[in-house]
Amino acid sequence: MEQLQAALIAITVLRSNVDRVFGIFLNDLHSGEQNKQVAYLQGLLSTVNMNLRNVVRKIKNLKPISHPLYLERMNNFNQQSAEKRQINYMMTTLTQFFGDMTISASKSVKSDISFDITLGYILKAVIIIRGMMIEWIVVKGYEESIDLWTQSRHKVFRKVTENALAAILHFDSVEYPELGVQSFMIWFHTLINLFIEPCKHCGLHLNKFSPPTWRDFHNGEAYHEEFIEKSVPDGASVGEN
Repeated sequence: MEQLQAALIAITVLRSNVDRVFGIFLNDLHSGEQNKQVAYLQGLLSTVNMNLRNVVRKIKNLKPISHPLYLERMNNFNQQSAEKRQINYMMTTLTQFFGDMTISASKSVKSDISFDITLGYILKAVIIIRGMMIEWIVVKGYEESIDLWTQSRHKVFRKVTENALAAILHFDSVEYPELGVQSFMIWFHTLINLFIEPCKHCGLHLNKFSPPTWRDFHNGEAYHEEFIEKSVPDGASVGEN
């Protein structure tokens, strides 16, 4: 604490003398007598130079802060920065791999790690990622404005949002969180054929005026909601581990 106080005092002295230098310079500039106090100014500049060396010396004597709370916050900050870089790299790689899926930093949500996703001309989505895990997603139609607070006005995309939230829980992995995010994004890409892939069970594109909105977690096959239980042996849900 004494070393910190000494450094602060040295900085205060330096700032005071620098202010005096600029004060003299400005006064002489306005008065047209630039040479009037040259000798005094040179002496003051020497003092400033000495003050600066003193500040540098005091700062070098300071010991790094080792308070547990400070260290914890620094560790958390470094971890979050590393996670953000890792997630950004993953999303960039996925965008390059899937030519029909665009992933970019969200413009509608002010969050450290949020992304806008566009699947062809089919749909849009916004996701929030915290701690290398997907926290939330909202899916809407391609022509709709995207945000986290309002649902799609179309029933089909509200159902897709529900299924995507279920997929988040399915792929969530505490042990391998990065793999969980990547697996979800690959699964999400299967929705590119939302309106053209027939139901694996009934073979129809529409059932009760709705396309098959469910995608199997393992192979991405399309199912109408009504046929999920019927399409898997022993009554297990599609995509169940």
